[in-house]
Amino acid sequence: LLMKFIQSYHSRALYTYKRLNLHWSHTSPAAFIEPGIFMGTYGPHGMEVINLVTTGDIVGTAGTKVTGDPNVPFGEITFRITDPGCLNIPLDIQDATDRLTEFLEEPSYIEYQEGLRLDFKLPAMCFERETV
Repeated sequence: LLMKFIQSYHSRALYTYKRLNLHWSHTSPAAFIEPGIFMGTYGPHGMEVINLVTTGDIVGTAGTKVTGDPNVPFGEITFRITDPGCLNIPLDIQDATDRLTEFLEEPSYIEYQEGLRLDFKLPAMCFERETV
């Protein structure tokens, strides 16, 4: 019993609890993406959870980490959109990750417009957990 107490006492410093404040602005039905909680698995960090907050315009939209990691701690902004340009990636380039890497050396952009929808294809050897 004493060892259990000592173990619990010393491990209390391993956990930090902070309040999660979710403030989502109400967007129009034509919004480019609705705000909310998004989850994904990225390499060694495991499940990542991001709170997406929109400003009503694509510029200023930001993602804040709900689950922190060594690179971006909890509550910190993990990305912010600062430019209205959208990557215009042709479907044949989206088919393979090596082509995507080459494309990003000299990317092609188009300006964001309300209602803009771009084609999307998962690269070979990448898999969806749920249909996008």
